[in-house]
Amino acid sequence: MADAWARVTGRMAAVDAAAGPRVANLVPSLMCAWKEGVPMLAIGTQRVCRSIHAVRNGCFQYGPQLGLVGPITKFSGCLEEVRNIPEFVRAACRAALDGRPRPSYLDIPADVLREEIAEDEAGIQDASLHRFAPTAPDPALVEAAAELLVRAESPLILAGHGTQWSEATGELVALAEHLGAVVMTIAGTRGVFHEDHPLSIGMGFPWGSPVYLESDVILAVGIQIGETMQFLMPPGWAGPERQKLIHLDIDAANIGVNRRTDVGLLGDARAGLSALLAAVAAKAPRREPAAAAAGYARDYQQLKRGLVGSYRTIDSAPVHPGRLAAELVDFLPEDSVVCIDGGNTGLWAHLSLTFRRPRSLLWTGHFGHLGTGLP
Repeated sequence: MADAWARVTGRMAAVDAAAGPRVANLVPSLMCAWKEGVPMLAIGTQRVCRSIHAVRNGCFQYGPQLGLVGPITKFSGCLEEVRNIPEFVRAACRAALDGRPRPSYLDIPADVLREEIAEDEAGIQDASLHRFAPTAPDPALVEAAAELLVRAESPLILAGHGTQWSEATGELVALAEHLGAVVMTIAGTRGVFHEDHPLSIGMGFPWGSPVYLESDVILAVGIQIGETMQFLMPPGWAGPERQKLIHLDIDAANIGVNRRTDVGLLGDARAGLSALLAAVAAKAPRREPAAAAAGYARDYQQLKRGLVGSYRTIDSAPVHPGRLAAELVDFLPEDSVVCIDGGNTGLWAHLSLTFRRPRSLLWTGHFGHLGTGLP
């Protein structure tokens, strides 16, 4: 629920769990949030401090909780004094929100939870003192990227989680329309670019389709270029010898790792897209999409209509998941938020549904497993 709340609102969520088994049950959800880049503050209770430090065995519902969640959180710590709560909360929240969003975790022993101190002893600070403006990429590199984009004959924009967390839909649409570039979103951020837009190819075609082989410049925004995208390498893509890659991401660890990058832009997706738009507009006027680009978008819409039409002809009992997803198309209101679980049922839903708003889809594409769609 905390993960879903964070994705829908764009704000960090908080979740708590009792000691032992309940903290252990947090692990699958924390792993999903870690892989998907979801900011979350998880708080777990723990046995009293004397039990933590005792040299004995057999403590009931006690385990190494920090060691369990440490590898899948950006910050984890144990509070052993009540007066340290504000300090630890600040550190945990800053870590969760700084750079690529991810979860943080706090362990609070039961006796610390029962302590009371005066508010003026707690050292509570104004939260605004610990917030920083999103960073824009290096201007010289923005200029280099803009030069590649205005010279491109068939540019393609790949929009990932970073575009959604930075609220960059407006900048994404404006840049795509100025360049006449087709836009593909990864499955987990569908809707960040309206899928009925004449430049949208939704979450894309089968690998090796013409749009992937013929695009000469790719702008990847807020995205890990990983296995599910075939690392942007042949045979699904043309490869680095024929395709230039501009990679804009808030996390330097994502840039130039799985695929050679021609221009790496380190910074916030919204700030980076805004800077790119200004640089591109200064170099060239807005242009109409190339005939091939417009054709890709039309082909995508025809493919979707054909799939939905064919699924509606499936007559079986119990109902086939493809038929169920296709029938839902006619009944979902425009302001719906769709939650897709793991497994093949989710794939049928992805193939049938169209997303037109940011934050209208909940899906764990990087670490999806059965049960992630349940509250």
